[in-house]
Amino acid sequence: MVSNLPGLALLIPLLSFLLSALLVWAAIGYAHRRGMLDQPGQRRSHSMPTPRGGGIGIVVAALALLPACLSALPAPLPTTETVTLWIGLALVAATGWWDDHRPLPVVPRLAVQSLAALALGTALVATGTPAWWLPLLLTPAGYAAIAWATRRWVPASAGSGIPQIIAAKRDPERATERLASGRTGVGKVVLTAAALACGGSVGREGPTVQVGAAVMAYAHRLLRVRVTSSVLVAGAAAGVAGAFNTPLAGVAFAIEELAAAYEQRMTLLVMDAKGYLNLTELVSRGWTEGQRNGMVVIERDWVKEASEGLIAPFPTGAFALE
Repeated sequence: MVSNLPGLALLIPLLSFLLSALLVWAAIGYAHRRGMLDQPGQRRSHSMPTPRGGGIGIVVAALALLPACLSALPAPLPTTETVTLWIGLALVAATGWWDDHRPLPVVPRLAVQSLAALALGTALVATGTPAWWLPLLLTPAGYAAIAWATRRWVPASAGSGIPQIIAAKRDPERATERLASGRTGVGKVVLTAAALACGGSVGREGPTVQVGAAVMAYAHRLLRVRVTSSVLVAGAAAGVAGAFNTPLAGVAFAIEELAAAYEQRMTLLVMDAKGYLNLTELVSRGWTEGQRNGMVVIERDWVKEASEGLIAPFPTGAFALE
């Protein structure tokens, strides 16, 4: 049996990495030669033409090693089910690759994806998986309900969240009326959680950008401080830093993605937002851990972890002011 081969647990990931890296490199070169480039736009986060289709290298590597991975399971899938699953994944990948070359209408893409879902359902039925039909019903029905709720109650929460905050920067004083409103922020959180519950592949970056900007804008409204574009950028960066626990990444994200031409004061404001975020987390952690002893507890290791957001940005800020 394949699962008895020594070192298989290390061999498959290594082969997958090497094969995918080689194929992605080849796909990127192919995209440049064919002019398959995504141009920057309002609903796109990149600021430079980016090649399309690089993901095909990862998909091909996964498909090539999928039979070996499935056969190495404690209870390997039968050959028929393995082939069925492989065909479904290959259909979706081929459709995406075709769409990168020549955009396809919605109906053909939906048909292929439905056929792939049917193939997956068939494989689940053959393996005796209980309630195999539930994802086939829950996921599309959930998507439809989320789309309807978004259009009905919080249309400004549609999209990833990054283009919305870029647009809100043009008129920051009115941002809390729609793109960075409390209703939009709450809707973003609820609907993102619903999409995850339905099995959707939803990232944290975009939603936290819009929610963080909304929180920062309302904090300024509460304190009766004028809301500027820098405030929205700082809030969005704080959202990214909080979601991934990486303060410096929040700074870099704000500068690269949200600020086309960042100013000195905006850069320092973003860094201050990251520092206050880490400081707040440090105090909150100390208070929570110290409740048992009736006093605030601050461990030395916690200070080291928080120092990234409190200390590291200052050399960067000094460099920006040169």
